[in-house]
Amino acid sequence: MADRFSETLMDHFLDPRNRRAIPHAHGTGISGQPGDGPFMIIQILIDSDRITDAAFQSHTCGVTVACGSALTELLHGMPVAEACRLTCDDLIRALGDVPPDKRHVPDAAIRTLHAALNEAVV
Repeated sequence: MADRFSETLMDHFLDPRNRRAIPHAHGTGISGQPGDGPFMIIQILIDSDRITDAAFQSHTCGVTVACGSALTELLHGMPVAEACRLTCDDLIRALGDVPPDKRHVPDAAIRTLHAALNEAVV
């Protein structure tokens, strides 16, 4: 398993950061079906065009947990315009790589973030 997953990915999986709900979030993105298979919820707070808080919820595969943790860490203090430009490749780099058969997971995390951003800035 250590050969398959980067040290950074494993750290985020074993010690996830920002795994919680944000009451009164400005934006919430959801992918999958909470409580029924793989899912991710990303919530954000925005003040003065910066993300002041970001959190995720997921109870599925380790790569999903690691993606939520790493992504929400990246988002803290980030300008909204910059967050809108984040890509799957950016998240993969932040995790120190993701196995090819799991690349759909960071892609889903980024799509979930964009849904939260769309809700927050509408």
